[in-house]
Amino acid sequence: MRSFSEWKAQLALALSNLVKERPELSGEIAELAARLQKLRARHVPAFLARLVRFCAEHRVSLPLPSEEEVRSWTKSG
Repeated sequence: MRSFSEWKAQLALALSNLVKERPELSGEIAELAARLQKLRARHVPAFLARLVRFCAEHRVSLPLPSEEEVRSWTKSG
């Protein structure tokens, strides 16, 4: 199971790579990346809702945490 910090680092890298693949989404990706930098564990569920919508709308795949990971982060965060 990944730590919260590990997941954030993986997602930041994936967003960075996605900008290169889909430059037309750079504004939305920059907004997600900015929110990710400030993200605290207790706010993960709300951020995930936004991230999942983004992935569905643009048909992209990004590293999402498991339910177990989210539960452990929100308990300790």
